Amino acid sequence: MSKTSHLLLLAFLTAAPSFAQQTAPSAATLAPSAQPGKVKVYPAGPGLTPPQLLPSNLPVPVDTKCKHPLGGKVGFSFFVDTYGKTHNIAYLFQLHSEMDEEALRLITEDRFKPATFDGKPVVVEQTVEVAMNACADQIKDADGNKTTKLRLRSVPDQTFEVVPSPPGEVAFTDQSPESIGTEKIGGSISAPSVLHYVDPEFSDEARKAGFQGIVVVSLIVDAQGLPQNVRVSHSLGMGLDEKAIEAVKQFRFKPAMKDGTKPVAVRMSIQINFHLMKKPLF
Repeated sequence: MSKTSHLLLLAFLTAAPSFAQQTAPSAATLAPSAQPGKVKVYPAGPGLTPPQLLPSNLPVPVDTKCKHPLGGKVGFSFFVDTYGKTHNIAYLFQLHSEMDEEALRLITEDRFKPATFDGKPVVVEQTVEVAMNACADQIKDADGNKTTKLRLRSVPDQTFEVVPSPPGEVAFTDQSPESIGTEKIGGSISAPSVLHYVDPEFSDEARKAGFQGIVVVSLIVDAQGLPQNVRVSHSLGMGLDEKAIEAVKQFRFKPAMKDGTKPVAVRMSIQINFHLMKKPLF
């Protein structure tokens, strides 16, 4: 990335974040800072044994007749600590229905045999795709009004994958994706600024099709300058949404400040511009 584009990136992120994807993005990594409250995160690779999901007490649903069947997948990212507990759960994609909450409850209650590196328990970041089959039952409440109640028709199927390029370290928040308290940028609240960014890569599918455009990613930048609850608010598809999330999760920020002295969490959006540069004719 040229010096000019780097300066533009910082300027845009202060007001309306955006940057352009180039055909040969840099592969920058964040050096561990060893700050208090943060733990090292290990990537997928040689020597690492992934976490193993332990049996749960989730009751097995009885598949009965259903007039209003529902189905779909919900995606999350989260960290598994050295005791097998999940932290910093964030949506990757949603169904925008009650099934999102049911999937979130499942991931929150999941427990694992922790990951190990050369036999030692370590922290890793995982993604999971939760496939669900449910039924939207129409029932009457105490006042006789009709309401909808979600009923699982089978135990959700979870597909896990250890993230190959996680942040170098993480501070656990132990808060749900929707419960992190945030301030609004403006007035006494300054906007975050980027300290470290990673260029998103094109998916093979999009590159072969010559497909390009803008993905809008919403996130919370917490008081430590870490991205939380990273999700797509404007989708492109063809694998570019996932590439945008993967990159933004590796961003590091100087956090927003209240009255210039107190770091605070804020919500913000970043525009990821996937643009294929044409090869020169000579």
